[in-house]
Amino acid sequence: MNADIKSVKKLAYDKLRGCWGDEIMVFLLNSAVMVLCFGVFLTVYACFLRNDIISGDIRRIFSESPVFVGISALVGILAYMVSAPAYIGSCWWTIHYVRDDSKDVKCLLSCYSTPRVFFRSMQMKLASDIPCTLLLAAVFGVYFLCDTLISPLDGTGYVIASVFKWVITLAALLAVFGLILRFAAVPYIYCLNHDDGCIENIKHCFRLTSQNKQLMRDTAAVFLKSFPIIAIVISCIFIFPYCCTLFAAVCLKMSEAENIPEKADENDVKDD
Repeated sequence: MNADIKSVKKLAYDKLRGCWGDEIMVFLLNSAVMVLCFGVFLTVYACFLRNDIISGDIRRIFSESPVFVGISALVGILAYMVSAPAYIGSCWWTIHYVRDDSKDVKCLLSCYSTPRVFFRSMQMKLASDIPCTLLLAAVFGVYFLCDTLISPLDGTGYVIASVFKWVITLAALLAVFGLILRFAAVPYIYCLNHDDGCIENIKHCFRLTSQNKQLMRDTAAVFLKSFPIIAIVISCIFIFPYCCTLFAAVCLKMSEAENIPEKADENDVKDD
């Protein structure tokens, strides 16, 4: 592990001493938004199920009730429109705190301030989520392909083939993990370059991550070591703040290394 990642990890630890509670609050607020939206979906689902409009068989839902599918899609879109700007706001708050700016909690709601900032934050979240989702879908595709190929086998052959299936799947996940991190950095880079458009921020992000490959590899290693702990749900409350602060510190270090001055905030959020 090189000196860069060590200095970034130390910065993240030092910063968390003063904002751990705030980071947990951000995590809980984002989680509450998703839980609320999921609760709305479950309510709609229960109403349709109770009135025998749908049978509960996911494979038959579209043929049974296109209306339910439409309502579910609408709920999903509304949920994303609420949660995406909130997530960008949390990135904004974290990266400015790490940079020693005096930002208060109102920064979390900064992306709702004007229609332009709202839709720009939606664009940046989609620019991060769509590629990450496609990359993860490709990994699942590899898994299901392997599962289909080994399904005719039985006995010892099936056990050995299953081991290889998981090895290939994990290898595919590791192969795309670096790209996933690159796209995950886009919202943080946007928070340092507010005036740039979606494409410009993606290009800027890829340029920074390409110039700092070793730092990104070390960051990926830190995250991978944290994943087994994240498997315990309650630990997310403790690991999530650290991962967010660390990633913000990494993106800030890459941006400062390029010595590009930050542009003015579009949403007029002022330092206290």
